Amino acid sequence: MSARRVSVPEPFELTVEFEDEGQAAYLHMFLRRCSFEDFFQRTEPHLGNAQRTERAYSMVHASAKVEDALREAGIPSSIY
Repeated sequence: MSARRVSVPEPFELTVEFEDEGQAAYLHMFLRRCSFEDFFQRTEPHLGNAQRTERAYSMVHASAKVEDALREAGIPSSIY
């Protein structure tokens, strides 16, 4: 079985609706706690190291964009 790769040729906008600000804050907190290693561990183990690394970095960059959007919306990265 081969992994399916999704190609997005142009930037696109994604809208996410939360039930309340707390949900968004928990997501922001979760993303801040994720590391490259976390993402790498969630790539497909049958792939080679170079391909797994590339996919993990794609996940890191995508999560950073979500964090930026949450920050710009005024969502805290901690609820304490």
